[in-house]
Amino acid sequence: MVLSLQLAHRLNNKNVLLVGGGEVALTRVEKLVITGCKITLIANDIHEDILERYAPFCLDNDSKDIINPEWEKTHPTEVYRVIRTPFEDKHFHLYQNPDGSSVDSNWAMILTCIPDRAVSESIYLESKKLFGNQQLVNVADNPPYCDFYFGANLNIPATDLSTQGKESLLQLLISSNGASPRFTALIRDEIDEFLRQFDIEDSVLKLGELRKQIRLQSNKYVEEDNDDHLAVLKYRMQWIKKCTDIFGLQNCSRMNTEKLLTLYDKMYRDEKSTVFPDSDEMLREYAITGSK
Repeated sequence: MVLSLQLAHRLNNKNVLLVGGGEVALTRVEKLVITGCKITLIANDIHEDILERYAPFCLDNDSKDIINPEWEKTHPTEVYRVIRTPFEDKHFHLYQNPDGSSVDSNWAMILTCIPDRAVSESIYLESKKLFGNQQLVNVADNPPYCDFYFGANLNIPATDLSTQGKESLLQLLISSNGASPRFTALIRDEIDEFLRQFDIEDSVLKLGELRKQIRLQSNKYVEEDNDDHLAVLKYRMQWIKKCTDIFGLQNCSRMNTEKLLTLYDKMYRDEKSTVFPDSDEMLREYAITGSK
């Protein structure tokens, strides 16, 4: 079996075409809108929840083609554009250069969520014909016509699955490569339950700050001391890895980043030592007391 490459795909301000407006489309919107992408939704009939939660600008507007007038203010909570008609081939070219000089579709992704299998497959094939095999397309419930899968997403910290992603610092994806979305959701829920015992938010914040400060300190070794860049980079990555392992899931939220930065500098100047104090001393001297 050929595996998928799981990536954290940055979609902010990129155009995403979503054909369909039913319950499956709703699940796609829920996952996409939090990325800040510019969703253009094309469907003759649109699920009530999509309109109320993600396209309220359409509720009192009977126009067939509506661009969200407040999108710059409301994203990442609303879709960018709604076209209330069946999909037509001309919609492929909504954001291309007017003179047709570019073969770029300007779609980061093209998704179909409609019950008509033949139409969905034709959209997939036409996308590839027009824009090349590099165009990413997903046809719902049709794995052979999917360049990517959504999987089961877990965004932490989030209080419930319906609002995940708004303030998330850590994101997990579990995929069965299209075999069983429900089973991956069960695995996600088990992982979520397990991780609730740890202060994930503070851990990620502390580790992010520590990495930032150590990166800045390491740059000084290169710029001021003329140390070899690759050697410094290798040491920095090795040091961070070992330090994170010592604190572990239970104690990363207690890291004292200022003291650890001092320890990093001391160990670096000690011939790039990779020998840390033992775990008890690390937690006693380099962790904040009174925290989780």
